[in-house]
Amino acid sequence: MFFKRKPRRIAWQSRGKRGRKKKFRLWPRLIRPGFSIGEEAKQGIWILFLALFAVAVALSFLGKAGEFGAVVNNICVQLLGNAKWALPMILALAAIGISYEDEDNFDSANIIGLFLFLICLSSLFFFFSPEGGGVLGAMVALTLIPYVGPGVAAALFSTGIIVSLLLLLNTSLSKLVGEESLIFKVLMFILGIFLSPFIRKDNDSHYAEALRDKEEDDDEEEDDDRVAKKDKKAVVKEYDIDEEDDEEDGDSEEATKTGSSRRFAPPSSPAGRQDDIVDRWQRSNIEIKYPLSLLKNKPKRPTSGNIDRNQDVIKRTLRDFGIPITMGDVRVGPTVTQYTFKPCKGIPIARVKALSDDLAMELSLHPVRIEAPIPGKSLVGLEVPNQTKVLVTLKELIQSKQFKNRRTNMNIALGRDVTGRIWLDDLAKLPHLLVAGATNSGKSIFLHSLITSLLYQNNPDDLKLILIDVKQVELTPYNGLPYLITPVVTENKRAIRALQWCLNEMDRRLEILSQAKCQNIQDYNKRKKRMPYLVVVVDELGDLMSTSRKEAEAAIIRLGQKARAAGIHLILATQRPSVDILSGLIKANMPARISFQVTSGINSKTILDFIGAEKLIGQGDMLYMSPALSKPVRIQGAYVGKDEVNAVVRYAKRKAGKAKYAEGVTETKLGQMNMEDLEVDDELLEDAKEIIFEYNKASASMLQSRLSIGYPRANRILDILAKQGIVGPSIQNKPREVFVDRN
Repeated sequence: MFFKRKPRRIAWQSRGKRGRKKKFRLWPRLIRPGFSIGEEAKQGIWILFLALFAVAVALSFLGKAGEFGAVVNNICVQLLGNAKWALPMILALAAIGISYEDEDNFDSANIIGLFLFLICLSSLFFFFSPEGGGVLGAMVALTLIPYVGPGVAAALFSTGIIVSLLLLLNTSLSKLVGEESLIFKVLMFILGIFLSPFIRKDNDSHYAEALRDKEEDDDEEEDDDRVAKKDKKAVVKEYDIDEEDDEEDGDSEEATKTGSSRRFAPPSSPAGRQDDIVDRWQRSNIEIKYPLSLLKNKPKRPTSGNIDRNQDVIKRTLRDFGIPITMGDVRVGPTVTQYTFKPCKGIPIARVKALSDDLAMELSLHPVRIEAPIPGKSLVGLEVPNQTKVLVTLKELIQSKQFKNRRTNMNIALGRDVTGRIWLDDLAKLPHLLVAGATNSGKSIFLHSLITSLLYQNNPDDLKLILIDVKQVELTPYNGLPYLITPVVTENKRAIRALQWCLNEMDRRLEILSQAKCQNIQDYNKRKKRMPYLVVVVDELGDLMSTSRKEAEAAIIRLGQKARAAGIHLILATQRPSVDILSGLIKANMPARISFQVTSGINSKTILDFIGAEKLIGQGDMLYMSPALSKPVRIQGAYVGKDEVNAVVRYAKRKAGKAKYAEGVTETKLGQMNMEDLEVDDELLEDAKEIIFEYNKASASMLQSRLSIGYPRANRILDILAKQGIVGPSIQNKPREVFVDRN
């Protein structure tokens, strides 16, 4: 908007590589002291100024603003003619647009729309009266009429008004003049007034009768829903019996409407049944547009120290060890300053890496990290902590061009690297994320930033969350959030059940994709009814693995292998990235990893397969690695405070109402088993038992080959048998243990 500040350059950046020290002048500072205010204060000043100017202009047109008003009225009449009355409305709209800038993005396109509206309106008034359009309307109209004629000119000006409104309101043509628009509703109201005498009176009785019939139908539907809630099993069995007869009757949409309060409502067609499976939780059709005013921006400039001195120290220290270098560019990031240099030919890079502690001692700064070489360049980078760090706020990432121009709504806001570049990544492509970091390294704040960035992109119908927080302190503020399908899980046993429920959900989704002949959830959402993404966040994996290692590891490995196509993504965070927590199979299925400051190089190598995370400086400083990167990238993570998180959660609750949790996510042993699944697979259970007793082992692949069924169905049969106590739980890729003999 008008008041956006251009990014400042540091003194050395605007004056060459080596940079000259900026002179300090006391006299100008005493005469002209520094005056700096925040962006929110500037925004408020502009709003008040435009609102005051709009009121002053309106009073000027009414002759109640004294001599000032007379001058303003005279200028506007001469320039705009009758279109002058649009000026105070435009100023008021500009004030409103600035106040909602975070939400509606009031930018240059809106400003162009304002001026285009004035020009076209004044030119259109010129056709009714030469004085009505003022100087501006007469000039534009008289210039255009000789070339295209008055008819085409009037049509162009009318079209220009519509285009200006589209630019101003940032909306679609159908919403502006279609059935949903205010213009259409006003025209229909006026048309109804004129046509009301010609409408037959008997229509009123017809409409009243139809209304009564509709109310009676609604009452019957409510009664049916009450019956369905009391006896779900009876509803399911009735559906299984009458399924063949119902396939030829009715419409699936009507069945969905009448059974909206039933969890597994009996649809009237196979397509309807599949849609009901997708809509495991009733769609609310609630849209939440989070304003950026819920987040805070804390602008600040980093202080890198004496750059010339540090360059001389680096060059002299390496020369003393027999490594002559040529200095390169210097990049000041939010947390560290990167000094680049190039060793002379014939010097191994390993020799340079071994001197990091010596360079830290000479620079009197710790810790110092060497990146050799910098990806894409034949240079070595030496990263030195800044004297004054700057916070990278989540707000500045969300309002950036990269975030606004994203291709999907599953982007996670990471932060800024040493060059100041904003880093985002698509969670659907990662497809899972492993996070590690010691206490006070920024791990929990990153989880808040990740969840909040996902909320800003998705509605509750498009994103579902399962939050597991065994520490009971970090994720509990999200309780009641409409995106949750169960309250925040704080017990280890319930956490295991939630992960096993996700396994059943994954198999269910994969079967739906297989029936629809879709490769993944993206293809399905383009062709069919939208299936929501499911993101599972585990705050402390170490505590979960210490109590239920076999069950947790088996569930995580299986989800990591197959859940991507089903739209289920894992975010695992741990305080202690050791090999007994992060096994090789877990790491193999999670190539995307983030490491904050850790206690040792061994932990760094465990989480990243590289050393270096032990030399981070904490407070959001992290190394990020993804399948698209050959080496980890150093990033200062985005910061979001607890008050900002609470504000976002309160806003979501206020817009969406009370959260509606799904049933049976953490109550049953292996997740919520559908009555449908029990009935469908009942005919194969006995055959599966015979095969299991014959071989004295149970595996999905064995049932798949012997019974000629698909993998999801075979695995579901094993889950049913496990629930009955016949076989044990799934453990990695090993066959399940058989608990019951044939006799």
